[in-house]
Amino acid sequence: MTWGEIKTIALQKMFAYGGDDPLAQDLAEPYLPAMPHAANEGLSLLATAGRFIQRRLVMAADGETPGNMLRCDLREAAPDFYALDPEQIYLSSPAGHAPADTAQTEGESILWLPAVPGGEYIVYYYAYPAPLSEDTPDDQALSLPPEAEVLLPLYMASQLYKDDDPALATLYRQEFDVGLETLRRSAPRLRAGGRAFRSVTGWW
Repeated sequence: MTWGEIKTIALQKMFAYGGDDPLAQDLAEPYLPAMPHAANEGLSLLATAGRFIQRRLVMAADGETPGNMLRCDLREAAPDFYALDPEQIYLSSPAGHAPADTAQTEGESILWLPAVPGGEYIVYYYAYPAPLSEDTPDDQALSLPPEAEVLLPLYMASQLYKDDDPALATLYRQEFDVGLETLRRSAPRLRAGGRAFRSVTGWW
């Protein structure tokens, strides 16, 4: 869905609409400035506890480094970094393309990788969503999967309608929490840092 569609659904849930275009109605005006903040809160909850947003980072694998190891702080290399799945690290080199089984993680964001001349590492990670603002165009698509996107208007309505109709706002928050828990149960489990992976095939 687009940002405009998300706002429209949130307004419809708050009954702050009339006619065919709720975003253009006077009733919507008081809520529009607060929508990006409410949406960013909901996006953060959905992307870190519900449906993760997967990104990839490509980096050179060669280089002269102490101990022939490369150190990468993923928080510096990818500003939207949230968490790493250490089983989604690959090496492409003249020898081929395969999982980087000897990669090692340190803490939450540090990655140690053996230097390989002529190669590159492909690292998949989970990302925070891009923040929304009052300048975000209505036709911009969100980065969440559809099953998570549909929950965002519920969260927005629950936050924006607290003063006008607390009972309805509470109902929407309860519906959001139920949906979030459903997503959480089916989401991939994050793994702790410090785990090393050793190649048993000797491909490198």
